[in-house]
Amino acid sequence: MLPSWTENIAIKYPQGFERYDENGNPLYALMTSNLYGHPAGARMWSKTRDAFIKERFNKTDEDGTVWTCHRTIMDPCLFKFTRQVKGQRQEEAVCLIYTDDVDCIGSSEAIRESIFDIINEKWGAKKVDASFVLGVKRELKENAKGEPVQVEMTMKAFVEGMMEAFKDKIVAAGIEDKVDTPFPAKQILTRRVREQKYKEGLQAEYDNEIKEVLEDGYMRAI
Repeated sequence: MLPSWTENIAIKYPQGFERYDENGNPLYALMTSNLYGHPAGARMWSKTRDAFIKERFNKTDEDGTVWTCHRTIMDPCLFKFTRQVKGQRQEEAVCLIYTDDVDCIGSSEAIRESIFDIINEKWGAKKVDASFVLGVKRELKENAKGEPVQVEMTMKAFVEGMMEAFKDKIVAAGIEDKVDTPFPAKQILTRRVREQKYKEGLQAEYDNEIKEVLEDGYMRAI
């Protein structure tokens, strides 16, 4: 997935692969495609990705299937798709795209599969366990009635990897039994002041908070 590069960026050859001109002066390479890790790399990839998505999914296929796609204003990572197959009910899907990872829900399996097939043909894609994204495990928690009430997010593999990598320093500091994290453990994200507690039965107040977040947009909410 390498977008075209429009900036002239000179880079040094790796050690052992240096090149020199006839006067012994070092030569440099000119980057012609996206470089993973470059500060502008994600921006260039996002522009390339979005341009394809908005062009490909705002057209009519040869079989008469009509696509529309819009990127939302409240969150530039959020895309809404519609697909109208002749003689069938219009289908909808919403995709949240994090660079090259995607969460997608749809009114039918067919529209999700069609979106996947088109993206796969363009760049190559694979389906993975939806419980994980960007190294974060997401687990849906339900109440006694079986209703989803919250999502628990953990990064056990990352945290354990960091502990293993820095265990010598942690032991030396005498804090191996307890390491404080920047964000409190088991904290529930809310826009209410910490003293404000949701009492049992205040579902309406909980719904109001969700509505506020959706109206403001995710990026503004956080």
